[in-house]
Amino acid sequence: MMLILGCLALLTLVLFGYPLWCARQVRTDANPWSDPAPWPSLSILIVVRNGAQLMASKLTNTLALSYPGPTPQLLIYSDGSSDDTAAIARHFPGVEVVEAAQHLGKIAGVNDLASRATGEVLVFTDADALLEPDALKALIRPLSDAAIGGVCGQRQIQRGDALAQAQAQYISWDSRIKAGESARGSLTSNDGKLYAVRRTSFRPIPDAVTDDLYAALSVIAQGKRFVFAPDAIARVPLPVHRLSQEIPRRRRIAGASLNGLRHHRALLNPWRYGQVAVGLWINKIGRRLLPVALIGLLLGSAFEAPDSRLALALLVAQISGYLLTALHRWLKPNALARLAERGAYFVLGNIGMLLGWLDLIGGRAAPKWEPDKGPAHNPKENDQ
Repeated sequence: MMLILGCLALLTLVLFGYPLWCARQVRTDANPWSDPAPWPSLSILIVVRNGAQLMASKLTNTLALSYPGPTPQLLIYSDGSSDDTAAIARHFPGVEVVEAAQHLGKIAGVNDLASRATGEVLVFTDADALLEPDALKALIRPLSDAAIGGVCGQRQIQRGDALAQAQAQYISWDSRIKAGESARGSLTSNDGKLYAVRRTSFRPIPDAVTDDLYAALSVIAQGKRFVFAPDAIARVPLPVHRLSQEIPRRRRIAGASLNGLRHHRALLNPWRYGQVAVGLWINKIGRRLLPVALIGLLLGSAFEAPDSRLALALLVAQISGYLLTALHRWLKPNALARLAERGAYFVLGNIGMLLGWLDLIGGRAAPKWEPDKGPAHNPKENDQ
């Protein structure tokens, strides 16, 4: 029974306890920062691979952004693209294009562009993220506080089918955690779709980590805060168009983020880093231990079921849930099918996280960044 209780405790803490605690910390003033005086100069950095279909809309959007300070420097890194990504980018005036001859990965591109940047603040954004007109102002405004070294923007996706809704709900849940952490001190996560770091606080990013989390942790390790700007909105397509993408995506993110945390393991000391350390233990390590808790709960329930009605009820509930999840493709579109697909998104994500742990333990590097934006999800499609 101790195994069951321990697994339930971890699941409850990560999925409900910590998010509820964060929700209680959110400030009533959604915009506590004043405008910088003066507004700093910016370098906007975009690393892209085979993004020809995204470049025109991304650069048109970026060049039209409203910003009161100096005109931002705009740098594009084409990561060994085999399409017309670089050629399209060069058609836009004022855009500086760096073209890698071979596929080196996103981290190589981020470090290259950061070394070329001249702005006081580095703004990182992805090619598939379209920013709201005032996103830059909202993103940079917190830097009016000298204690803040970096800022994370807000990702938003369009709601559509059950898979889109599952991802949108996950992002909304994660954003509430970010808002609570930001109110108390610093974030324990970051979003590569849109974030900013003071150039003096940026540190080169090593291989086999997630660039956004590593950049945030580097800022915190220097004694600066890394906060959330919910009004700095980046509208993005679905992170996952097909459920089959979720396992490799989560595997890469989980393994790389844990490796990045290993580089900054000093931040796990709660006596020195307080809220940040506690948040990292729960929101980064605890969240990535969910697949272990789910396996432990299933095995513990099966072992105790002959002697415990509670264990038997838990076992039946888990088996029913997993069967419903497995049948999601064959259900007619209705509320039950939507619930099943959301369950599949959760289960496959946890399988990916478990594989990420195995990669880390086995000393295997995270797979190289290879963006996959389509084709769009079709509920009738065989995701295997």
